[in-house]
Parts: sequence; structure tokens; C-alpha cells
Amino acid sequence: MAWGYGGHAVVSTKTVAPGQDENLSNYNRNSYWELDVTVSGRSYALFFDTGSSDLWIQDSDFIPSSTFVLDPDSNFNISYLDGSTANGPVGNDTVSFSGLTVTQQLIAVPNSLSGFDGTGIIGIIGMSYPARTSLYSGADVDADNPSTRVLYSSVVNTIFNIQQLTAPLFSVALSRSSTTATVFGGVLTMGGIASFTDPAVNVTGSLVTVPNASPQTQYDIRIDGINYAGGAAQDVGGVYLLDTGTTLIYTTAEVADDVAMRYDPPGVWDATNSVFWTSCAAVPPSFSVTIGGQAFLINPVDLLYGDVGNPAASCRIPIAVGASKVLGGVFLRNVLAVFDWGTEQIR
Repeated sequence: MAWGYGGHAVVSTKTVAPGQDENLSNYNRNSYWELDVTVSGRSYALFFDTGSSDLWIQDSDFIPSSTFVLDPDSNFNISYLDGSTANGPVGNDTVSFSGLTVTQQLIAVPNSLSGFDGTGIIGIIGMSYPARTSLYSGADVDADNPSTRVLYSSVVNTIFNIQQLTAPLFSVALSRSSTTATVFGGVLTMGGIASFTDPAVNVTGSLVTVPNASPQTQYDIRIDGINYAGGAAQDVGGVYLLDTGTTLIYTTAEVADDVAMRYDPPGVWDATNSVFWTSCAAVPPSFSVTIGGQAFLINPVDLLYGDVGNPAASCRIPIAVGASKVLGGVFLRNVLAVFDWGTEQIR
């Protein structure tokens, strides 16, 4: 990773494409990021998620072409960290994004979803490993259990290891937005690393390299610690998932509580929603995450979530308690992150 305010690969014997840049879109004040993906001959703006591995489009929005082949003997069934779910049929067809085209890729077309109403999300492109896929044998979702789960090649695995279309790494540089409109959201580079001098990327410094703490499973890193308000490092050695699909930073209760009390004015606990609130004109404490010996400072703008700057509004404090530790969009908007499948490293 570099500062910015803005599976093991199979050895290929073929010529691969150079790094391909693709713009992301930022939806509703950094709620999530979208990638334009062509599936079955049509383009869809899909939720861009490094925390999952499946590619799906809800059936009410999906228009299959004559090349789409339904698989009657399998089904898709997933539950996300926030409690949302999706399940339904699957098939195979051609998928294209970032100048790369994948053939015979498994695509889910769920017809039963929960937790997505009002979000604007019509589908997700998961950018992680096959180990995180959610396919089950049989067409009956109610019969799904661990023994019927079947791993398959995620779209990124197909690009890197099966069809070997480009070098086995990608980088992500997310941008921030203060508007509720859908605007430019950053740059995805498949098969390479985005240029530091690209104004759309806007990073400085050099890359810091750390091992993937969960190789061939998900993008976990072990941090040196979290620092804020001049205090000693907290949660030293904690393992965090790098997840573009999560808006906030999820950490320990001790860190979240202490950070909230250091805002001016301090955060107020909302037990119903399990969040801290403060004024949108509040002054947050300094906050950084140290990785590989490098402290990555979070822009104060990112330490309030909502109508930032409006003293009449309440903003969520985006350092929260979760079932899993996650460095989400709040962190990733401040770095360029490289996900290197070939070396099982995060940079």
C-alpha cells in the first residue's frame, strides 16, 4: 500500500495483457463503489467487493443472451457480514471488464434477496479467491449445507490462473465524494499497479509489502497497531480484512469506544443501531493504522460519515465494533492497495 489522500498463480507460457485501468463509480457519499461489467452482452454497474468472490446479478435486472447456459443442478446461496443474503440459480456466460474477457464464467442470478432494498445494488462482483465462493450442489436452496458446498473458479481466479489473461495482481485506488450523486470513484488496475502520477490516483510515497495473512482465502493483513490522539498503539498484531465492500473500519470494542470519546464533541452510543453518533461539525482525533512499519494516516474528512460539515446534522463515527475486523472504505480511500496473487502479498 502507498499513501494517498485521493491463490498462487500458475506460471503462464502465453503473452499476457499489460495492466488495464478501469474507472470505478462512487455511490452516495462513499456508501459503496461500482464497476461496469459486461455480462451476457449487456453492461451492469455492479457493487465492487474485495471481501467476497461471487459474481451475481439479481434476476429482475438480468437479461440473458442466447449464450447464457443455466445449470439446473446447482444453486447460489450467500450470507454477507452485514446480514444481507442472496440465493437462486446459476449459469455460465462471457464476462468482460477492464479490457479483459472471460469465457464460460459462472454467474449467479439470485431470485431471493434480503437486506438490499433501497440500496441501489443490483449485483456484486466479488474479487476474492475460490475459497470464498458460495455454490451448492442441487437446485433446492433449503437443502444447502456445508457438505453440499462446491468450490468453483471466481472471476479473478479465472482471469489469473485459468485463462491467464494478465499478470496475477490488481490494484485499487478509491476516491471520496461529498455528494449523494454517483460520481467518479477511483481506479481499478487489472494485471498491474496504477501510476502514482495519474491525477485520478493521487498517491505519494512508496509501496509497503506485507504477507497475506490468509493466503488463497481472503485479503487479510496483520497490522502493527492502531494509533490515535497521540496514544500508544492499540490492537497490535490484529488481523484485518481489506474490504471495498465494507464502508467502515471495524475493530475491537475497546478501540471503538476510546476513539469515540476523543471526538469533540464525544460520540453518543446508539444501542439500537450499535453505532456512535456525533455532530457532523465535530473535530475527530488523529487516527492512523500502522502496517509494515508505515503509519497510514486517515484524512479527518473520512472520520465522519454523513453530511460532513453540517452542524445541524448527526454523523456516524466510522470506527465501529464488528463480528470481524475490517479495514473498509474509510481506510482504503487513503491508500493505493495492491492485491498480489502471484506472491500472496498485499502492497
